Amino acid sequence: MITKRLALTFTLAAFAGMLPAVFAAPDRQGFSIDMKTLNEPRPLKVYVLKVDLEFPGIEIAAAIADDPDGDGPAESFLMEPGALAKTAKLEIAVNAAPWSMVPATPPGEIPQYPEGGHCDILGLAIEDGKELSPRTPSAWSLWQDPQGLWHLGPVPDHASPKQAVSGFGPLVSEGNLVTNQNNVLHPRTAVGIDERGKQLILVVVDGRQPGLSEGMSEHELAELMKSLGCWNALNLDGGGSSILIQNANHRTPKIINSPSGGKMRPVPVLIGLRSVKE
Repeated sequence: MITKRLALTFTLAAFAGMLPAVFAAPDRQGFSIDMKTLNEPRPLKVYVLKVDLEFPGIEIAAAIADDPDGDGPAESFLMEPGALAKTAKLEIAVNAAPWSMVPATPPGEIPQYPEGGHCDILGLAIEDGKELSPRTPSAWSLWQDPQGLWHLGPVPDHASPKQAVSGFGPLVSEGNLVTNQNNVLHPRTAVGIDERGKQLILVVVDGRQPGLSEGMSEHELAELMKSLGCWNALNLDGGGSSILIQNANHRTPKIINSPSGGKMRPVPVLIGLRSVKE
């Protein structure tokens, strides 16, 4: 008998070839956004943004809210994702780095994430050469070197990234799954790069919505990223922060996924796609 756990593994292994394109094909404008609905072993809605890193006229960039208090304890503040995307002129964006509130939420209280709230970004955060949060030794980041090449992994001490965002930890390392088996289901956001370093893959999984999309475990997310061709992959912030928006640089951005809270949660860091002049 095939267990539900194995059934999901088999489903994800075939996932990459089953996604219908929602927008233009990658060979026409350098990216595609695909959506797939799965029914087994639970309802799931998964969104995949694939970007050709060598396609002219587009680039990947971070959007990071400024330091609100100078020498104070905060590094950034929470912004509505559409407003934050406009600061970096991102056309398509997903949430990126996790954070902690400043001041910290008292024990026993439910964390609140108000727009404008001060926060401490966890891990390296750099937008167009401006560092808002320092690197953590050995921690993984998605980062761009001065030559414009993108990497996933620890940032060398001597490196001076142009762009960088961090996450909770690796999902796939050199083609191998590096997560533990678990059954904790949440909305998820992840980023991966293929073995040649030519394609960037961003994934958002809806969750906490019974009957619509109930979320994935971290290990299932790793399996999905590998099935999509990721040689390395990083688990970004998830939960109520998981968001995929298009026309992010416009007055009314389009929310592509279904956030678990019913609306976009304010966040301090995004990663996404923007147009550049050739």
